[in-house]
Amino acid sequence: MSERLFMVTKDGDVLPPDIPDTLGWCPTGIEDHPMYFVDGQQTRPLADGEPRKLTPTERIMIVVTEAGFYPRSRREVNLALGAIENRDLPGGYGRYLNEVLRHQQKSVSEEPTKALISIVEEITGFAAQVPGNVTALMGIAEAIKDMHDFAAISGSQGLSDWQHQGLTRRGLQLLTQRTCFATALAENVAPNLDSPITDDMTQDVISKLRVGDARRHIKILTDEQRTRRAFWIDQLTAAQKHMAVKAMAFHALKKLGQEQPAA
Repeated sequence: MSERLFMVTKDGDVLPPDIPDTLGWCPTGIEDHPMYFVDGQQTRPLADGEPRKLTPTERIMIVVTEAGFYPRSRREVNLALGAIENRDLPGGYGRYLNEVLRHQQKSVSEEPTKALISIVEEITGFAAQVPGNVTALMGIAEAIKDMHDFAAISGSQGLSDWQHQGLTRRGLQLLTQRTCFATALAENVAPNLDSPITDDMTQDVISKLRVGDARRHIKILTDEQRTRRAFWIDQLTAAQKHMAVKAMAFHALKKLGQEQPAA
Protein backbone atom coordinates (compact mmCIF):
# COMPACT_ATOMS: atom_id res chain seq x y z
CA MET A 1 0.00 0.00 0.00
CA SER A 2 1.78 3.08 -1.26
CA GLU A 3 -0.48 5.72 0.26
CA ARG A 4 -1.97 5.86 3.73
CA LEU A 5 -5.76 5.99 3.75
CA PHE A 6 -6.21 6.53 7.48
CA MET A 7 -4.57 7.88 10.61
CA VAL A 8 -4.99 6.33 14.05
CA THR A 9 -5.62 8.37 17.18
CA LYS A 10 -4.16 7.53 20.57
CA ASP A 11 -7.50 5.93 21.46
CA GLY A 12 -7.34 3.59 18.50
CA ASP A 13 -9.89 5.50 16.41
CA VAL A 14 -9.15 5.56 12.70
CA LEU A 15 -9.30 8.91 10.93
CA PRO A 16 -8.36 10.10 7.44
CA PRO A 17 -5.24 12.30 7.36
CA ASP A 18 -5.03 16.07 7.42
CA ILE A 19 -8.64 17.02 8.08
CA PRO A 20 -8.95 20.84 7.97
CA ASP A 21 -10.97 22.70 10.56
CA THR A 22 -14.71 23.06 10.01
CA LEU A 23 -15.62 26.53 8.80
CA GLY A 24 -18.91 28.26 9.50
CA TRP A 25 -19.66 29.56 6.03
CA CYS A 26 -21.30 28.18 2.92
CA PRO A 27 -20.76 30.25 -0.25
CA THR A 28 -23.42 30.54 -2.92
CA GLY A 29 -23.31 27.66 -5.36
CA ILE A 30 -21.40 25.45 -2.93
CA GLU A 31 -23.09 22.40 -4.40
CA ASP A 32 -20.96 22.94 -7.50
CA HIS A 33 -17.77 22.48 -5.52
CA PRO A 34 -16.17 19.25 -4.28
CA MET A 35 -17.53 19.31 -0.75
CA TYR A 36 -17.38 17.14 2.29
CA PHE A 37 -19.26 17.21 5.56
CA VAL A 38 -18.10 17.27 9.17
CA ASP A 39 -20.76 16.51 11.78
CA GLY A 40 -23.45 17.48 9.32
CA GLN A 41 -21.96 20.89 8.55
CA GLN A 42 -20.68 21.96 5.17
CA THR A 43 -17.07 23.08 5.08
CA ARG A 44 -14.86 24.86 2.62
CA PRO A 45 -14.15 23.41 -0.84
CA LEU A 46 -11.16 21.11 -1.06
CA ALA A 47 -7.92 22.42 -2.49
CA ASP A 48 -6.30 20.51 -5.33
CA GLY A 49 -4.72 17.37 -3.99
CA GLU A 50 -6.24 17.80 -0.52
CA PRO A 51 -7.50 14.52 0.94
CA ARG A 52 -11.23 14.30 1.46
CA LYS A 53 -12.70 13.24 4.77
CA LEU A 54 -14.48 9.92 4.56
CA THR A 55 -18.15 10.32 5.34
CA PRO A 56 -19.73 8.05 7.97
CA THR A 57 -21.54 6.21 5.18
CA GLU A 58 -18.29 5.64 3.29
CA ARG A 59 -16.58 4.35 6.43
CA ILE A 60 -19.36 1.83 6.98
CA MET A 61 -19.40 0.77 3.33
CA ILE A 62 -15.63 0.15 3.35
CA VAL A 63 -16.24 -2.40 6.11
CA VAL A 64 -19.24 -3.89 4.28
CA THR A 65 -17.42 -4.27 0.97
CA GLU A 66 -13.93 -5.12 2.22
CA ALA A 67 -14.74 -7.21 5.31
CA GLY A 68 -18.08 -8.62 4.17
CA PHE A 69 -20.36 -7.70 7.06
CA TYR A 70 -22.33 -4.80 8.52
CA PRO A 71 -20.57 -3.47 11.63
CA ARG A 72 -22.82 -3.15 14.66
CA SER A 73 -21.24 -0.10 16.32
CA ARG A 74 -19.04 2.87 15.48
CA ARG A 75 -16.29 1.28 17.54
CA GLU A 76 -16.45 -1.84 15.39
CA VAL A 77 -16.18 0.37 12.31
CA ASN A 78 -13.01 2.01 13.67
CA LEU A 79 -11.34 -1.25 14.64
CA ALA A 80 -12.29 -2.91 11.36
CA LEU A 81 -10.85 -0.02 9.35
CA GLY A 82 -7.57 -0.46 11.23
CA ALA A 83 -7.56 -4.11 10.20
CA ILE A 84 -8.46 -3.38 6.58
CA GLU A 85 -5.71 -0.78 6.21
CA ASN A 86 -3.03 -3.07 7.58
CA ARG A 87 -4.11 -6.49 6.35
CA ASP A 88 -1.72 -6.58 3.39
CA LEU A 89 1.22 -5.16 5.35
CA PRO A 90 3.75 -7.17 7.39
CA GLY A 91 2.31 -7.84 10.83
CA GLY A 92 -1.29 -7.19 9.83
CA TYR A 93 -3.38 -6.34 12.88
CA GLY A 94 -0.31 -6.57 15.06
CA ARG A 95 1.05 -3.62 13.08
CA TYR A 96 -2.12 -1.65 13.78
CA LEU A 97 -1.86 -2.45 17.49
CA ASN A 98 1.73 -1.27 17.48
CA GLU A 99 0.65 2.02 15.94
CA VAL A 100 -1.93 2.45 18.70
CA LEU A 101 0.76 1.68 21.27
CA ARG A 102 3.09 4.33 19.84
CA HIS A 103 0.33 6.93 20.11
CA GLN A 104 -0.29 5.88 23.70
CA GLN A 105 3.41 6.16 24.52
CA LYS A 106 3.48 9.69 23.13
CA SER A 107 0.45 10.68 25.18
CA VAL A 108 0.20 11.21 28.92
CA SER A 109 -0.99 7.63 29.41
CA GLU A 110 0.78 5.88 32.29
CA GLU A 111 -0.32 2.49 30.98
CA PRO A 112 0.18 2.57 27.20
CA THR A 113 -0.63 -1.11 26.74
CA LYS A 114 -4.06 -0.69 28.34
CA ALA A 115 -5.55 0.46 25.01
CA LEU A 116 -4.25 -2.68 23.30
CA ILE A 117 -5.72 -4.89 26.00
CA SER A 118 -9.05 -3.11 25.55
CA ILE A 119 -8.95 -3.64 21.78
CA VAL A 120 -8.26 -7.37 22.14
CA GLU A 121 -11.15 -7.64 24.61
CA GLU A 122 -13.45 -5.82 22.20
CA ILE A 123 -12.64 -7.87 19.13
CA THR A 124 -12.93 -11.05 21.19
CA GLY A 125 -16.39 -9.88 22.14
CA PHE A 126 -17.33 -9.27 18.50
CA ALA A 127 -16.38 -12.85 17.60
CA ALA A 128 -18.02 -14.29 20.72
CA GLN A 129 -21.38 -12.67 19.89
CA VAL A 130 -21.79 -14.55 16.64
CA PRO A 131 -22.86 -18.06 17.77
CA GLY A 132 -25.65 -16.59 19.90
CA ASN A 133 -26.70 -14.31 17.05
CA VAL A 134 -26.85 -17.21 14.61
CA THR A 135 -28.83 -19.32 17.07
CA ALA A 136 -31.29 -16.44 17.55
CA LEU A 137 -31.72 -16.05 13.77
CA MET A 138 -32.24 -19.78 13.35
CA GLY A 139 -34.96 -19.58 15.98
CA ILE A 140 -36.80 -16.99 13.88
CA ALA A 141 -36.42 -19.22 10.81
CA GLU A 142 -37.88 -22.14 12.76
CA ALA A 143 -40.84 -20.05 13.92
CA ILE A 144 -41.84 -19.19 10.34
CA LYS A 145 -40.82 -22.40 8.55
CA ASP A 146 -44.39 -23.58 7.81
CA MET A 147 -45.73 -20.17 6.75
CA HIS A 148 -46.42 -18.95 3.22
CA ASP A 149 -43.88 -16.56 1.71
CA PHE A 150 -46.41 -13.75 1.39
CA ALA A 151 -47.69 -13.97 4.96
CA ALA A 152 -46.56 -11.41 7.55
CA ILE A 153 -44.22 -12.84 10.16
CA SER A 154 -46.44 -11.24 12.79
CA GLY A 155 -48.83 -14.16 12.19
CA SER A 156 -46.37 -16.68 13.65
CA GLN A 157 -47.47 -18.11 16.97
CA GLY A 158 -43.80 -18.58 17.86
CA LEU A 159 -43.23 -14.84 17.66
CA SER A 160 -46.38 -13.70 19.46
CA ASP A 161 -44.64 -13.21 22.81
CA TRP A 162 -41.28 -12.13 21.45
CA GLN A 163 -40.71 -9.38 24.05
CA HIS A 164 -40.42 -12.04 26.76
CA GLN A 165 -38.30 -14.55 24.83
CA GLY A 166 -34.61 -13.72 25.08
CA LEU A 167 -33.30 -15.41 21.92
CA THR A 168 -36.38 -14.55 19.85
CA ARG A 169 -36.07 -10.90 20.85
CA ARG A 170 -32.37 -10.95 19.98
CA GLY A 171 -33.03 -12.42 16.52
CA LEU A 172 -35.79 -9.92 15.75
CA GLN A 173 -33.59 -7.03 16.88
CA LEU A 174 -30.87 -8.24 14.52
CA LEU A 175 -33.38 -8.28 11.67
CA THR A 176 -34.61 -4.82 12.65
CA GLN A 177 -31.11 -3.34 12.90
CA ARG A 178 -30.08 -4.82 9.55
CA THR A 179 -33.26 -3.53 7.89
CA CYS A 180 -32.74 -0.02 9.29
CA PHE A 181 -29.06 0.03 8.29
CA ALA A 182 -29.74 -1.17 4.74
CA THR A 183 -32.54 1.36 4.27
CA ALA A 184 -30.41 4.25 5.52
CA LEU A 185 -27.40 3.32 3.39
CA ALA A 186 -29.57 2.88 0.29
CA GLU A 187 -30.65 6.50 0.80
CA ASN A 188 -27.02 7.59 1.33
CA VAL A 189 -27.70 8.40 4.97
CA ALA A 190 -25.32 7.14 7.63
CA PRO A 191 -27.20 5.04 10.19
CA ASN A 192 -26.60 5.72 13.86
CA LEU A 193 -24.84 2.50 14.72
CA ASP A 194 -24.97 3.14 18.44
CA SER A 195 -28.68 3.91 18.58
CA PRO A 196 -30.57 1.24 20.55
CA ILE A 197 -33.13 -0.91 18.75
CA THR A 198 -36.37 -0.18 20.58
CA ASP A 199 -39.36 -2.48 20.94
CA ASP A 200 -41.42 -0.05 18.82
CA MET A 201 -38.89 -0.29 15.99
CA THR A 202 -38.87 -4.07 16.22
CA GLN A 203 -42.66 -4.29 16.30
CA ASP A 204 -42.86 -2.07 13.23
CA VAL A 205 -40.58 -4.42 11.29
CA ILE A 206 -42.52 -7.48 12.50
CA SER A 207 -45.79 -5.96 11.30
CA LYS A 208 -44.43 -5.20 7.82
CA LEU A 209 -41.93 -7.96 7.07
CA ARG A 210 -43.15 -10.82 4.89
CA VAL A 211 -42.05 -14.39 5.50
CA GLY A 212 -40.25 -14.72 2.17
CA ASP A 213 -38.27 -11.54 2.79
CA ALA A 214 -37.52 -12.63 6.36
CA ARG A 215 -36.09 -15.92 5.12
CA ARG A 216 -33.82 -14.10 2.69
CA HIS A 217 -32.72 -11.62 5.35
CA ILE A 218 -32.01 -14.43 7.82
CA LYS A 219 -29.85 -16.24 5.26
CA ILE A 220 -27.89 -13.06 4.47
CA LEU A 221 -27.53 -12.12 8.13
CA THR A 222 -26.40 -15.60 9.13
CA ASP A 223 -23.72 -15.63 6.43
CA GLU A 224 -22.63 -12.11 7.43
CA GLN A 225 -22.35 -13.04 11.07
CA ARG A 226 -20.16 -16.04 10.27
CA THR A 227 -17.99 -13.84 8.06
CA ARG A 228 -17.79 -11.34 10.92
CA ARG A 229 -16.61 -14.01 13.33
CA ALA A 230 -13.96 -15.26 10.88
CA PHE A 231 -12.76 -11.69 10.29
CA TRP A 232 -12.21 -10.97 13.98
CA ILE A 233 -10.64 -14.36 14.62
CA ASP A 234 -8.15 -13.51 11.88
CA GLN A 235 -7.33 -10.25 13.69
CA LEU A 236 -6.85 -12.08 16.99
CA THR A 237 -4.52 -14.50 15.23
CA ALA A 238 -2.49 -11.58 13.89
CA ALA A 239 -2.57 -9.87 17.30
CA GLN A 240 -0.47 -12.73 18.65
CA LYS A 241 2.45 -11.15 16.82
CA HIS A 242 2.39 -8.22 19.23
CA MET A 243 4.25 -9.08 22.41
CA ALA A 244 2.10 -6.84 24.60
CA VAL A 245 -1.04 -8.90 23.92
CA LYS A 246 0.37 -12.15 22.52
CA ALA A 247 -0.70 -14.31 25.47
CA MET A 248 -4.05 -12.56 25.78
CA ALA A 249 -4.86 -13.10 22.10
CA PHE A 250 -3.80 -16.75 22.33
CA HIS A 251 -6.11 -17.40 25.26
CA ALA A 252 -8.95 -15.49 23.57
CA LEU A 253 -8.64 -17.75 20.53
CA LYS A 254 -8.58 -20.79 22.79
CA LYS A 255 -11.76 -19.59 24.51
CA LEU A 256 -13.38 -19.17 21.10
CA GLY A 257 -12.37 -22.70 20.13
CA GLN A 258 -9.88 -21.37 17.60
CA GLU A 259 -6.55 -22.03 19.27
CA GLN A 260 -3.82 -21.51 16.71
CA PRO A 261 -0.31 -20.08 16.57
CA ALA A 262 0.36 -16.76 14.88
CA ALA A 263 1.16 -17.18 11.19
